[in-house]
Amino acid sequence: MPGDGRCVLGFQDVSPAFPANSNDSSGPAASPESGSDRRTAEHPEAERDSTRCRLLLAAGEAFAEHGFHNATVGMICKAAGANIAAVNYYFGSKEKLYEEAIKFGRSSCPHSRLLESDELSAMEPRAALRAFIDAYIRTLLRKDEHQWHSKIICRELAEPTPALDTFIREVVRLRRKRLGDIIHRLVGSPLPARQTDLVIESIIAQGQFYYRCRPILLRMRGKGHFDEQEMTEIVDHITAFSLGGIGTIAAQRPGGTHPADGGGAEADPPARPAASRVGSPRTRK
Repeated sequence: MPGDGRCVLGFQDVSPAFPANSNDSSGPAASPESGSDRRTAEHPEAERDSTRCRLLLAAGEAFAEHGFHNATVGMICKAAGANIAAVNYYFGSKEKLYEEAIKFGRSSCPHSRLLESDELSAMEPRAALRAFIDAYIRTLLRKDEHQWHSKIICRELAEPTPALDTFIREVVRLRRKRLGDIIHRLVGSPLPARQTDLVIESIIAQGQFYYRCRPILLRMRGKGHFDEQEMTEIVDHITAFSLGGIGTIAAQRPGGTHPADGGGAEADPPARPAASRVGSPRTRK
């Protein structure tokens, strides 16, 4: 339905009626409505006729595969079935397209949104920790048309661009705050800032191991991807391992007790139902 201005992921298509055969990148973007692209055909949320969405999908794959500097605007527009001037029209620059592609990939993943949501604060802290770890692992190990998002972020760590500063400001700091709040609730009181950082980084590092070492782990297991059972096992292990460490920290604080002694981070509040409990290495069977 060309011209209806819709794109489900929040990116509006406002394609103007430009000459279809214009290839002049200095002028206004030509209408890229001609041609079809497998990315929008396979994407369940994007409108098939949305030029902006097609560009974002094509850009995500190109930047993930070739990096920001080696992926060209021409390459992206060809894959999206769009005129080369469309990038300038919709985004203004290649740099802005890159930033928007990163946001687009993140917004397409429901697990990613949970990591930044205040829903976690309404959960019992053990359940919140498991939910956070589950969402993080599934974001990293996702197998869909947007799995390129994690690869782009990995490239940013090796070859930083200004987009990394934006990602840290808009995403990383908020996720760390959510996880830090969960840790403080588990311990029973706020930890010193540096100790909180170390706990957060230890939890995140466990997830990064499975992402960065995925090719080795999958080859050793003779598989092409982590299935549902394996991801659940990974989440359960990281949760239990992290709760054990947090419990030990709680026991070392003044007046603290270890979970095995009936207190500390693992002690259930009297009003909490047993079903909400996430186990620890000392309590899980």
